[in-house]
Amino acid sequence: MKKKIILIVIVLVILGYLTYQGYYLNYYSKHSFTKENYEKMQKGLTFKEPITIKSKTQDINYLSYKNLKIRDDFQNFEKEDLLDETISSYILKDENNRSIASLTMGIEDYTYLDYLKADDYEYYNVDIKNTTSKDRIRFLQKYNIKNDVDFLKVMSKHPYPQFNIFTPVKKMKSEYSILLMSSIIIPEINYINEIKGDYQGCILNLDKLKEVHIIKNNKTYYFRFTGFDYFTDDYIAELLNTIVIE
Repeated sequence: MKKKIILIVIVLVILGYLTYQGYYLNYYSKHSFTKENYEKMQKGLTFKEPITIKSKTQDINYLSYKNLKIRDDFQNFEKEDLLDETISSYILKDENNRSIASLTMGIEDYTYLDYLKADDYEYYNVDIKNTTSKDRIRFLQKYNIKNDVDFLKVMSKHPYPQFNIFTPVKKMKSEYSILLMSSIIIPEINYINEIKGDYQGCILNLDKLKEVHIIKNNKTYYFRFTGFDYFTDDYIAELLNTIVIE
């Protein structure tokens, strides 16, 4: 009789475990971000040759936005009047008033990691399901992710999450939430150049623009360049060596 009771208890525990795991397996396996889209994103997170910045204050004219400065090569550019006071934008036009190239400077108070650690998602208008910042922080700690570049490197190689009945629920929640947040905050990139030297960050190379992210004091200082015939890779690299963040 005693053995029978023990057997019943074991069976009930197993059934309870499988029911619990099965519920969450079904709950977190329904990714809105498909494996195909994930692999496409990963392909864009390829890191190519890094760029080293050796910046120093020079006796030159600077273009400034708050405490962010770059050599002023933009005397022929028109400054745009924007409602968004968080950026400063300049456009170069030809004789037919068509845009040839543009530069945008801005400062963002958040990094990718700040978004991952936050719990307010009303801005994104997406369903994170039953997850919290702790679930994503667990992922960041597991892979020793200290900054945005670390995060992009990890995501470039991290396999698409596929769960089974034995996957711990904590892992399901963490992986699911990181997957969905990555699909939101990472734009469609073709490749990345890491920035090293006096400043750390990366260049996100998109179809029609290059976006430079420099991370300092837990802020993202960024430049957006459009017009690749004008802003060549060598020219952008040269300009980046004139950056000063005061």
